[in-house]
Amino acid sequence: MSPETTFAFDNKRGVIPWTLDTEDENNRSLIKALKGAMDTLNNETNLVFKKRTSKDQNYLVFTSKDKGCFSYVGMQGGRQEVNLSKGCYVPMIAAHEILHAIGMEHEQSRED
Repeated sequence: MSPETTFAFDNKRGVIPWTLDTEDENNRSLIKALKGAMDTLNNETNLVFKKRTSKDQNYLVFTSKDKGCFSYVGMQGGRQEVNLSKGCYVPMIAAHEILHAIGMEHEQSRED
């Protein structure tokens, strides 16, 4: 993780506001994968996931509109999409992309 990368959306508490893209609100497979990912990360880390409110300026939006599984690395600010298409509806894949969104890089990408 580079020094300028923000690790979490709320560094003091590790709170990650999130929502679903309106087109995915009834996507049961995506919701199930996200629940599994968030439950695992809640239990194994200090991260806490909460549904976004209008007060949350920086938040994750989970969508399946594009092909593939991907996210920017680190908080970008504002609405930040995490794409999980049909082949990505697995809790560990969803967790992998969430970790990218909060700033975790692949081991081989580290500078040290």
